[in-house]
Amino acid sequence: MKKHIITLLALALCITCNAQSAKDILDGVMKTMKSYSDISAEFDYTMLNEDAGINETMSGKAWSKGEAYKVQLDGQEMICDGTTIWTYISESDEVMISDADGNSSNPLTLLEEYYDNVDVKLLKNSDFTKMSLEMTPREDDDKFTKMRLDIDTKTMQPQCLTITDGNDTDFICKIKKLEVNKQLDDNFFTFDAKQHPGVEIIDMR
Repeated sequence: MKKHIITLLALALCITCNAQSAKDILDGVMKTMKSYSDISAEFDYTMLNEDAGINETMSGKAWSKGEAYKVQLDGQEMICDGTTIWTYISESDEVMISDADGNSSNPLTLLEEYYDNVDVKLLKNSDFTKMSLEMTPREDDDKFTKMRLDIDTKTMQPQCLTITDGNDTDFICKIKKLEVNKQLDDNFFTFDAKQHPGVEIIDMR
């Protein structure tokens, strides 16, 4: 009996997924993420190319609030308040300052940037706790050949984003922990030189 119930639940989930277009699912994810006042995440970032013998993984943290974001990864900290970007390198104790100019390393902004210029399809998946979308550019793009987004079916939150470039290198961002609505202060998304006495400031604006 339990086996039949599980089968029916899985079938119902498949029917639900098929009734939605891949674009509808992506819309749902974007709507869910935009509904949060802020997002905090811990993640693993992997660069993988088996043919080239590349398999490197590092752990990082990221925070997002509107157009502002902060990313800590591999001894670097990138902070953006929506207008200015500070890139702090701990090893050399220097910070580079530049204008945002619409450029962003925020994964949500990345998806929005390409949203209108990609074809989206729902991939078959044996794991019924998640859905997987594949996005391919409608025109040749020198930044990526395809993206794969894995989504938690219960929360509609992203679990993993994989970007494949023209050299068949996969850049994989796997989310280990996701927290939302922590009421992060705006000052959290600025660089405070007073907290880094002696830091070398390189203003590129």
